[in-house]
Amino acid sequence: MRAPDATRATAPRGATASEGRSVDPGAVAPRAGSKHNSGPRRSGECSTIGVLDGSLLHMLGRIVSSELGPDVNLGGLAYGAGNVGLRQLWLTPSALAAIGLPAELGRLFGSNAGHPFLEAPGRAVPAAQTALAPRLSCWGGGLPPFELLVPAWDRGSPWRALTYAPALLAELVDFTDATGMLWKGSGAITSDAWLRTYYGRRLSLMEWPPPALEGGLEPDLHFYRAPEGPELRASHLMAFDVRGMYLSAASSLALPAGQYSQGFTSNLGGPFPGYWRVPDGAGGWHYVTTPTAEAALVNYLTTAGYYWPESHRYLEPWYRTLRDGRARLMASGAGVALEALKAVYRQGIGRFGSTARTRPDDPLFLPYWRHAVQAEARTRLERRIAALTQRPAAVDVDCLYFLTSARSPERFAARVGLTLGDGLGRFRFVGLAPGREGRSALAEPSAHAALVALRGLVEGGPR
Repeated sequence: MRAPDATRATAPRGATASEGRSVDPGAVAPRAGSKHNSGPRRSGECSTIGVLDGSLLHMLGRIVSSELGPDVNLGGLAYGAGNVGLRQLWLTPSALAAIGLPAELGRLFGSNAGHPFLEAPGRAVPAAQTALAPRLSCWGGGLPPFELLVPAWDRGSPWRALTYAPALLAELVDFTDATGMLWKGSGAITSDAWLRTYYGRRLSLMEWPPPALEGGLEPDLHFYRAPEGPELRASHLMAFDVRGMYLSAASSLALPAGQYSQGFTSNLGGPFPGYWRVPDGAGGWHYVTTPTAEAALVNYLTTAGYYWPESHRYLEPWYRTLRDGRARLMASGAGVALEALKAVYRQGIGRFGSTARTRPDDPLFLPYWRHAVQAEARTRLERRIAALTQRPAAVDVDCLYFLTSARSPERFAARVGLTLGDGLGRFRFVGLAPGREGRSALAEPSAHAALVALRGLVEGGPR
């Protein structure tokens, strides 16, 4: 997870991302009647997704012509969804051209304001939406509200490379079928939407102690060192990363409920979630969350902090939904849909600590959740590194770099104690580079420069 907001777009199975290829929509449509048990989902959710290209609306792999009714009026072009309620309409680049919308948005928000599309007859958008955006809410013409999504306008969208309507639709339906989620413009907002649906009115605004408002309180793991011993002559640099490290960390965390207390505690019955005041190693003090305190074997009888006597595993159902969805998408060979799922948990965890919200009293402002997941993930990895028979030369969040003369990544991993596999928490071989180039990267004067150089050496390696 070196770039939490970045996703890698790949060609979907059964189709390419090119617009001009002729493909039978049924060939890339998902299997009918697929089942799942992941979280809240309305009956027929997938059938409410439409993708519009330059001439036709594609629904679940079927081409629906305008003869079924002018349910959606876009710039004078009518495309019907028949008797299926439309909740999302996605526009491909060819649809943008046909409707008269720009291929890209301006860099400044104000430059996208006042477009005639926002006030076209038969369609309405909320007054707050005064500018074009990758995700718009629309209604009109007797339709219930629906969302208009334009991945071409979002440079960070995992769906951006899919410009061929049936291929885009197939991956969107795979994503929704596997997770029960409709994509809401970003992984962060998709995660928020699922939690709001799942917990509903049980969500309430929490009061947070001062340490919770410190953004960098639980940093990611970044480390590098000079080569030593046999590493000085090693012929290879090998990189391995942890699959779904942050998703795994969210699985069973005790998270705050109710009001916090301040002071000392015996922590009888198990460690309470909280922020604990510990020495910072430089003669001062700082706060850490319970996972970090547990890893440091803190004595809670002599360590003051802010803590919650009540707790609950709030992220467990979210974790199970994404875990099971990931397994389904990996088994089916889905490409972009899997990258979108990864964005949900990567960005969703970061979103918990974000103050950039439309309402100041949003109950999903949950900074401890973000801090605790980061701390749990980091301390788990630190324990695993301590158990290896060879120390990595560098660590960049969830990626370990080794200098070795071994020829086989699989044999090297088995020898040092890295368990490879597809499951969450297993290691994955990322890539290989010449050892001399790895040593050159490790000679950089700062950790940031060294890790950027190492990342560049294995970028594009086996995945």
